[in-house]
Amino acid sequence: MNTVSAAEPVWSDRLDLGEGIRWLPGGPVLVDILSGRLLRGPLGQEGGPLDELARLDVPLGSVAPIAGRPGQW
Repeated sequence: MNTVSAAEPVWSDRLDLGEGIRWLPGGPVLVDILSGRLLRGPLGQEGGPLDELARLDVPLGSVAPIAGRPGQW
């Protein structure tokens, strides 16, 4: 018999609508669409807080890194 356990969050931060996760060398990056935030998660499975890389005054649908410009989106 299989049992189902409750999912546990990897990150402790609250997202309004987190989507579009991309796994990059510096860690996972995702957008919180409704709050207009670009976030980076911790590496590994230990969890931890999300770092805010950018915040807009409008919803943020998606991002992509700019080739040849580390840290720019």
